[in-house]
Amino acid sequence: MCKNTDLARYPLVTQLAFGSVDYCADLGCARSELLLASCLAGIAPPLDGVTTDLTDPGVLAEDACHARQLGMGDKMCIPPAQVAAVRMALHPTDAEVDWARRVMAAGDGAVTLDGEMVDTPVRLRAAAVLRSLSTGEPR
Repeated sequence: MCKNTDLARYPLVTQLAFGSVDYCADLGCARSELLLASCLAGIAPPLDGVTTDLTDPGVLAEDACHARQLGMGDKMCIPPAQVAAVRMALHPTDAEVDWARRVMAAGDGAVTLDGEMVDTPVRLRAAAVLRSLSTGEPR
């Protein structure tokens, strides 16, 4: 098993990356370990590995959406033609931005918005969505 927590806490490390092709060859660690290690070390969410299918844009879009759902911070690309599709999949939608703005405007403490509780963890998620707009980075 990898010691990703130790690796993520090395002073010069600012972000981990998931080498999905390498992972298939060496099952020593998983995406979830990199996500946890990054979070515990206070560094950026890890980069997801490449999509090796260079012929089907649908496969790339599906992989990028899956990476986003897992919490990956971005995705490595092989040819430059993949960059736009990955950016689109990893950036928040207009609906997510609207939700984040409404969460941040909902007030302090535990409040209700659209029938759901909003508290500090929800505000942190909303703030990350809004921060991604100003930095140009995926959420």
